[in-house]
Amino acid sequence: MEKQDGRKLSKTALEERRRTIIRMKENGCRPSEIVATTGCSRQAIYLLWNDLKKTKNKEKTITVKKCGRPLGYGRTLTKVKEKELQKILIAKYPDQLKLDFALWTREAVKLVIQQKYGIDIPIRTVGEYLKRWGYTPQKPVRYGYTQDGEPVKAWFERTYPELHNRVKAENGDIYWSDEATIKGEKKEHAGIVSAITNQGKGSWKLHEGSITAEKFKDFVQRLIYGKKRKVFLVLDDAKMHHNKKLTEWVEKNKQRIELCYVTPTVPS
Repeated sequence: MEKQDGRKLSKTALEERRRTIIRMKENGCRPSEIVATTGCSRQAIYLLWNDLKKTKNKEKTITVKKCGRPLGYGRTLTKVKEKELQKILIAKYPDQLKLDFALWTREAVKLVIQQKYGIDIPIRTVGEYLKRWGYTPQKPVRYGYTQDGEPVKAWFERTYPELHNRVKAENGDIYWSDEATIKGEKKEHAGIVSAITNQGKGSWKLHEGSITAEKFKDFVQRLIYGKKRKVFLVLDDAKMHHNKKLTEWVEKNKQRIELCYVTPTVPS
């Protein structure tokens, strides 16, 4: 038999090969016979046999240990710090921590980590943490379909190009709104409301429990903070998005923000 690279074998195949090597050694077979039968190198045979003599535990020697680094190896933040940071993101807005942000962004989270732990984490790494926790805005492609499939796709094809041209003419920016539920431990959950631009830049806020009309209104008010260009916020036709207090506030601030609904029906 030709020599086989153990790295290309499955865990089960490797353990079966080890079992065969040990059985043949115990039966007094020569190394050349074991090599011919198993496709294993002489060096590997000697290492395995010496390990068995050292441990005196056949099953332990046969068992293939999991390769690679353990889960979480090399992470900058410990599990304790991760939990602390998650609680901060749910309980606080950035400006409550004296940061010049009205909503959470990757940049704001990076600054909180510096502020609290004195650790300077690359912005890409911050994004990886947020993605693993589920704390990231949804991309606009989510709006390509409704439960029925076709209506929103039609909105995208007919209405969005017109909206895009108007936004460009008015020197504004399109933001895509989304709400989601993030499941936590012990049946706990948090609600996240977010807005993301066509360029992928997102702002968001986490809350304990579900997102209410009041929480959504607060998010929209904060979304325009510090922005010099008008915000065109694309959102679905949920009842919460038609809340009277929200629409009245938007009307008073129509020079700075406009709500653009992806409706379930499209004019013919």
